[in-house]
Amino acid sequence: MFYPRRIGDWVVTTPFLRGLRAKFPEAEITAVASAKSAAVMPLIPFIDYFHILGRPEKIGQNLKLLGFLLFSGKRDLYIDLDPNPAFSRGGWIFSFLTRARVKGAFARSGNEAFQIRVPFAEGECTMLERYARLAKALDISYEARPELKAFKADMEMAHEKIGSLGLSGRPKIMIHPGDLKRESGVRWPLEKFADLSRHLMAHGAALFFLAGPNEKDSVQEFVRQIGLDVSCVIGPRPLREAAAFMLEMDLFVSSLNGASHVAAALGVSTFSFYMGYDWRVWRIAGERHFGLVGEENNCRVIAVDEAYESIKKIIGSASLK
Repeated sequence: MFYPRRIGDWVVTTPFLRGLRAKFPEAEITAVASAKSAAVMPLIPFIDYFHILGRPEKIGQNLKLLGFLLFSGKRDLYIDLDPNPAFSRGGWIFSFLTRARVKGAFARSGNEAFQIRVPFAEGECTMLERYARLAKALDISYEARPELKAFKADMEMAHEKIGSLGLSGRPKIMIHPGDLKRESGVRWPLEKFADLSRHLMAHGAALFFLAGPNEKDSVQEFVRQIGLDVSCVIGPRPLREAAAFMLEMDLFVSSLNGASHVAAALGVSTFSFYMGYDWRVWRIAGERHFGLVGEENNCRVIAVDEAYESIKKIIGSASLK
């Protein structure tokens, strides 16, 4: 399988991968991903191996991948998981390098010779619906429920650390205020996260804050400004460890991003701030996943009071966890 995208992109493929594994339980399933999604690959329970397609300057990494493609034998099935209609040069190249007997993908320029080509739906549809179409074309079962695994040692470590804090009876909420490299319209403002955090603390919630790569200093400063000790900052950590801490939480709160999808795929309840487009295409489905929607390309307009009242109802409900 080939799909050089980000963490969240891979997470939403997991319902398809689960169906693929169920249909071919004895198959060796290998994925090719990008460096941006490398951290999530070990958490996907339906693949056996993965290789990373690096940037052009990552010569050693790319030579290793090329060697695998050239010398590991022909593949029985090659699947390009990219659900976007634009021509994919990488997908076109890899379709030849795998020398697969059968090739499948969404229909786009460059893969006219594929035996399985899935037409794009008319109008917008969610990513999960797109993979449902691919699953149908391959005659595999499909349940629109993303799924990731966590590792026992990591879960034991996180459980010990959180359990030692004596938080019994208090709702535990992890907030991811960062993802600071993304465009501003995609991110709910830090000052609103600060106000929301103060409201939730006053409500008795125990708060933890996820810091992604290169976000440690900014998240720690954010935590100091709202009057908490930096010991409540989780990370930066390897994603597999961050996932274990997510599992200790009652609710994960963030602007919609890869971490949101990871938490949901682990079975953690989520609350996300959405732009209109993301709500229609990337929304996290399920009765334990919540959120508010802003403007078409801007979630920043969502009000703090509206978010707080929504989350207060969620953490007071019996179905939270």
